[in-house]
Amino acid sequence: MKLVAKVSLLTALAALVPSAAFAHTGTGFHSHGLMAGLAHPVMGWDHLVGLLAVGFWSMTLVKSQQTKVITTFFAMLMLGFVAGASGIASSAVESGIAASVLLAGLLLMRNRQFAMPAAAFFATFFAVFHGIAHGAETSVGASFEFAVGFMLSSAMLFACGALFQMAFAQRFAAVRYIAGAGVACAGLGMMAF
Repeated sequence: MKLVAKVSLLTALAALVPSAAFAHTGTGFHSHGLMAGLAHPVMGWDHLVGLLAVGFWSMTLVKSQQTKVITTFFAMLMLGFVAGASGIASSAVESGIAASVLLAGLLLMRNRQFAMPAAAFFATFFAVFHGIAHGAETSVGASFEFAVGFMLSSAMLFACGALFQMAFAQRFAAVRYIAGAGVACAGLGMMAF
Protein backbone atom coordinates (compact mmCIF):
# COMPACT_ATOMS: atom_id res chain seq x y z
CA MET A 1 0.00 0.00 0.00
CA LYS A 2 1.43 3.39 -0.95
CA LEU A 3 2.36 5.79 1.85
CA VAL A 4 -0.23 8.43 0.85
CA ALA A 5 -2.95 5.75 0.95
CA LYS A 6 -1.73 4.67 4.40
CA VAL A 7 -1.86 8.27 5.63
CA SER A 8 -5.38 8.68 4.24
CA LEU A 9 -6.47 5.51 6.02
CA LEU A 10 -4.82 6.69 9.26
CA THR A 11 -6.66 10.02 8.98
CA ALA A 12 -9.99 8.28 8.44
CA LEU A 13 -9.41 6.07 11.48
CA ALA A 14 -8.28 9.04 13.57
CA ALA A 15 -11.52 10.84 12.73
CA LEU A 16 -13.33 8.13 14.68
CA VAL A 17 -11.50 9.03 17.90
CA PRO A 18 -13.70 11.07 20.27
CA SER A 19 -12.53 14.66 20.63
CA ALA A 20 -14.27 15.71 23.85
CA ALA A 21 -11.09 15.38 25.90
CA PHE A 22 -8.96 17.66 23.75
CA ALA A 23 -8.09 21.16 24.87
CA HIS A 24 -9.40 23.08 21.86
CA THR A 25 -12.81 24.46 22.64
CA GLY A 26 -13.47 26.91 19.84
CA THR A 27 -14.96 29.33 22.36
CA GLY A 28 -12.92 32.39 21.46
CA PHE A 29 -10.76 32.22 24.59
CA HIS A 30 -7.36 33.90 24.13
CA SER A 31 -8.45 35.47 20.86
CA HIS A 32 -7.12 39.03 20.98
CA GLY A 33 -3.78 40.80 20.82
CA LEU A 34 -0.23 40.07 19.78
CA MET A 35 0.82 38.54 23.12
CA ALA A 36 -2.15 36.17 23.13
CA GLY A 37 -1.26 35.10 19.60
CA LEU A 38 2.37 34.53 20.56
CA ALA A 39 1.38 32.44 23.58
CA HIS A 40 -1.31 30.38 21.93
CA PRO A 41 0.76 27.77 20.00
CA VAL A 42 2.93 27.00 23.02
CA MET A 43 -0.01 26.56 25.41
CA GLY A 44 -1.12 23.25 23.91
CA TRP A 45 1.38 20.41 23.91
CA ASP A 46 -0.18 18.98 20.75
CA HIS A 47 0.80 22.08 18.78
CA LEU A 48 4.11 22.45 20.55
CA VAL A 49 5.17 18.89 19.71
CA GLY A 50 3.67 19.06 16.22
CA LEU A 51 5.39 22.28 15.18
CA LEU A 52 8.75 21.22 16.59
CA ALA A 53 8.46 17.86 14.81
CA VAL A 54 7.52 19.34 11.44
CA GLY A 55 10.38 21.83 11.65
CA PHE A 56 12.72 18.93 12.44
CA TRP A 57 11.30 16.83 9.57
CA SER A 58 11.55 19.67 7.03
CA MET A 59 15.33 19.77 7.50
CA THR A 60 15.63 16.05 6.71
CA LEU A 61 14.46 16.75 3.14
CA VAL A 62 16.83 17.50 0.30
CA LYS A 63 17.77 21.18 0.08
CA SER A 64 15.82 21.74 -3.14
CA GLN A 65 12.60 20.74 -1.34
CA GLN A 66 13.08 22.56 1.94
CA THR A 67 12.02 26.04 0.83
CA LYS A 68 9.00 24.71 -1.06
CA VAL A 69 7.85 22.56 1.85
CA ILE A 70 8.32 25.36 4.39
CA THR A 71 6.44 27.81 2.17
CA THR A 72 3.65 25.28 1.64
CA PHE A 73 3.45 24.59 5.36
CA PHE A 74 3.05 28.24 6.40
CA ALA A 75 0.66 29.10 3.57
CA MET A 76 -1.58 26.18 4.54
CA LEU A 77 -1.25 26.98 8.26
CA MET A 78 -2.54 30.50 7.59
CA LEU A 79 -5.29 29.21 5.28
CA GLY A 80 -6.37 26.75 7.98
CA PHE A 81 -6.33 29.52 10.58
CA VAL A 82 -8.56 31.73 8.42
CA ALA A 83 -10.91 28.80 7.76
CA GLY A 84 -11.14 28.02 11.47
CA ALA A 85 -11.74 31.67 12.38
CA SER A 86 -14.49 31.76 9.77
CA GLY A 87 -16.28 28.88 11.46
CA ILE A 88 -15.10 26.02 9.28
CA ALA A 89 -14.23 23.32 11.78
CA SER A 90 -15.30 19.81 12.71
CA SER A 91 -14.83 17.31 15.48
CA ALA A 92 -12.28 15.54 13.24
CA VAL A 93 -9.78 18.41 13.61
CA GLU A 94 -8.37 17.16 16.91
CA SER A 95 -8.07 13.65 15.53
CA GLY A 96 -6.31 15.08 12.49
CA ILE A 97 -3.84 16.88 14.76
CA ALA A 98 -3.13 13.65 16.63
CA ALA A 99 -2.69 11.79 13.33
CA SER A 100 -0.36 14.50 12.01
CA VAL A 101 1.83 14.29 15.12
CA LEU A 102 1.96 10.49 14.85
CA LEU A 103 2.82 10.77 11.15
CA ALA A 104 5.57 13.33 11.84
CA GLY A 105 7.14 10.96 14.33
CA LEU A 106 6.96 8.04 11.91
CA LEU A 107 8.51 10.14 9.13
CA LEU A 108 11.38 11.10 11.42
CA MET A 109 11.97 7.51 12.44
CA ARG A 110 11.92 6.28 8.86
CA ASN A 111 14.19 9.04 7.49
CA ARG A 112 13.13 8.52 3.90
CA GLN A 113 13.27 11.04 1.06
CA PHE A 114 10.06 11.85 -0.81
CA ALA A 115 9.18 13.29 -4.19
CA MET A 116 7.99 16.90 -3.95
CA PRO A 117 4.25 16.13 -4.31
CA ALA A 118 4.37 13.72 -1.35
CA ALA A 119 6.45 16.12 0.77
CA ALA A 120 4.00 18.97 -0.01
CA PHE A 121 1.07 16.67 0.84
CA PHE A 122 2.58 15.92 4.26
CA ALA A 123 3.28 19.62 4.92
CA THR A 124 -0.32 20.45 3.99
CA PHE A 125 -1.67 17.62 6.15
CA PHE A 126 0.27 18.90 9.18
CA ALA A 127 -0.56 22.56 8.67
CA VAL A 128 -4.27 22.54 7.87
CA PHE A 129 -5.41 20.74 11.02
CA HIS A 130 -3.23 22.86 13.31
CA GLY A 131 -4.34 26.08 11.60
CA ILE A 132 -8.04 25.23 11.78
CA ALA A 133 -7.81 24.36 15.48
CA HIS A 134 -6.19 27.68 16.34
CA GLY A 135 -8.47 29.67 14.08
CA ALA A 136 -11.56 28.02 15.57
CA GLU A 137 -10.54 29.28 19.00
CA THR A 138 -10.60 32.87 17.86
CA SER A 139 -13.67 35.01 17.44
CA VAL A 140 -14.76 35.79 13.89
CA GLY A 141 -13.45 39.35 14.24
CA ALA A 142 -10.20 38.26 15.90
CA SER A 143 -7.52 40.90 15.80
CA PHE A 144 -4.89 41.03 13.10
CA GLU A 145 -2.34 41.24 15.91
CA PHE A 146 -3.44 37.83 17.23
CA ALA A 147 -2.99 36.25 13.79
CA VAL A 148 0.48 37.82 13.46
CA GLY A 149 1.44 36.56 16.92
CA PHE A 150 0.14 33.07 16.13
CA MET A 151 2.17 32.88 12.91
CA LEU A 152 5.33 34.29 14.55
CA SER A 153 5.12 31.85 17.45
CA SER A 154 4.47 28.96 15.06
CA ALA A 155 7.48 30.01 12.99
CA MET A 156 9.67 30.16 16.10
CA LEU A 157 8.65 26.64 17.17
CA PHE A 158 9.15 25.36 13.63
CA ALA A 159 12.61 26.98 13.55
CA CYS A 160 13.54 25.44 16.90
CA GLY A 161 12.75 21.99 15.51
CA ALA A 162 14.77 22.74 12.37
CA LEU A 163 17.73 24.02 14.38
CA PHE A 164 17.66 20.97 16.64
CA GLN A 165 17.86 18.73 13.58
CA MET A 166 20.73 20.71 12.09
CA ALA A 167 22.67 20.87 15.37
CA PHE A 168 22.31 17.30 16.58
CA ALA A 169 20.45 14.88 14.36
CA GLN A 170 22.59 15.41 11.24
CA ARG A 171 25.56 14.10 13.21
CA PHE A 172 23.79 11.50 15.30
CA ALA A 173 21.23 9.31 13.52
CA ALA A 174 20.07 7.90 16.87
CA VAL A 175 18.90 11.39 17.93
CA ARG A 176 16.56 11.57 14.93
CA TYR A 177 15.22 8.10 15.60
CA ILE A 178 14.68 8.71 19.33
CA ALA A 179 13.03 12.09 18.65
CA GLY A 180 10.78 10.47 16.04
CA ALA A 181 9.80 7.68 18.44
CA GLY A 182 8.97 10.25 21.13
CA VAL A 183 6.84 12.30 18.73
CA ALA A 184 5.04 9.18 17.47
CA CYS A 185 4.29 8.15 21.07
CA ALA A 186 2.93 11.64 21.74
CA GLY A 187 0.65 11.28 18.71
CA LEU A 188 -0.59 7.91 19.97
CA GLY A 189 -1.17 9.47 23.39
CA MET A 190 -3.24 12.24 21.79
CA MET A 191 -5.36 9.62 20.05
CA ALA A 192 -5.87 7.70 23.28
CA PHE A 193 -7.16 10.66 25.31
